[in-house]
Amino acid sequence: MLKLGSSIRKEILVLVRDMAGLAILFIMPMVLIFVMTLIQDTTFRKLDESNIPVLLVNEDRDSLGLDIEKGLSATGFFSVITILDKEPVTEDVLRTRVAEGDFQMGIVVKSGATDALRTNARILIKKALEGESGKRDTIHPAHITVYFDPVIKNSFKQSMINALGNFTSRVESKITFQTFAEEIDELLPEDGQLTPMKESGIHLQEIYATNEYNEVLPNSVQHNVPAWTVFAMFFIIIPLTGNIIKEREDGSAMRLKLMPGSYLTVLLSKIIVYVTVCFLQFVLMLLVGMVFLPMLGLPSLELGQSKETLVLLSLSTALAATGYGVLIGTIATSHEQAASFGSVSVIILAAIGGIWVPVYMMPDIMKTISIISPLNWSMEGFYNVFLRGAGIKAIMSQIVYLLIFFVVTMLIAFQYERMKTSRI
Repeated sequence: MLKLGSSIRKEILVLVRDMAGLAILFIMPMVLIFVMTLIQDTTFRKLDESNIPVLLVNEDRDSLGLDIEKGLSATGFFSVITILDKEPVTEDVLRTRVAEGDFQMGIVVKSGATDALRTNARILIKKALEGESGKRDTIHPAHITVYFDPVIKNSFKQSMINALGNFTSRVESKITFQTFAEEIDELLPEDGQLTPMKESGIHLQEIYATNEYNEVLPNSVQHNVPAWTVFAMFFIIIPLTGNIIKEREDGSAMRLKLMPGSYLTVLLSKIIVYVTVCFLQFVLMLLVGMVFLPMLGLPSLELGQSKETLVLLSLSTALAATGYGVLIGTIATSHEQAASFGSVSVIILAAIGGIWVPVYMMPDIMKTISIISPLNWSMEGFYNVFLRGAGIKAIMSQIVYLLIFFVVTMLIAFQYERMKTSRI
């Protein structure tokens, strides 16, 4: 116990004297959480919590143009702008402002669009009544032009086109039915008039599939706080590998091995100190999410239903991160090698593990690859706790994976160190 206590004290002194290492461990993840949460906040909002400014030129001035203008505004997703600098927006102005990047999107409803829809509806009704023998009239489409900023992402453009297409289809159906009703009314007795359709018989409601224990909705805070906390835990590899290599270079590692007792005691002291540091990181990042982010107008971090599960998962993640740091520090032969390989490998594991972008937003091949990352195991566990109200039983598989990863890395590091020592 004396040797263990002395080793722990030594590890603490080495750690607190490394101000750069402490900055990486505590300041860097705080900055990342603030910056990334602010950047991604709009992306994670629900549809009715944000809107996109859209220029609209309504040359039609009839049912289609008016319904599009009214409907886009009513969705809450679009902020429809028809006047700029106290002047009505024209198509030339719209094209110029969108091309210059002032607006991401502009819509022009061409003149006569509604009349075209009514004419087409009458043609379809005439065909239905006269059959194939009737005269075939040409159908003229109603023209709507959509301008996009050239730098806009293709996925966003397709989403907007699909949304606008669905909306205009409903408007077209409404006009077609009204025209159909008017045409049929002319053929029916006065008391047999059709009643125009006033409202759609279908109502779509958007609901997140939460369970009876938890109604927390996904947002930028619920993703970024655990994501960058896990990233910071694994970045403990920088001071930890530096400590191991420094001990090797100045000869203190050999002196520790020659002291009475097992080398496992030395490893145990490193594990205790750095796991404690990881846990302090975890607590600090939770405080950032619960206290400081709401001060910026962002949502507050919700911890889920089981605090004990959260503690167990954080400790498992800390052990996995520490084990990986010990392994790299044992195998690396220089500070440069450990720092470069360690930091790059953690960044790669973070990228494929869902730290930068949630796994559910990745292509299928990346979803498959992500399962090899220990950061992904930890993130899945945090998602289950924060968003699904999961308990220990639900995340036991992630905890087991992290603990197995810790044991395997420590065994490899211990065997590699024994092999090197036996050669001396």
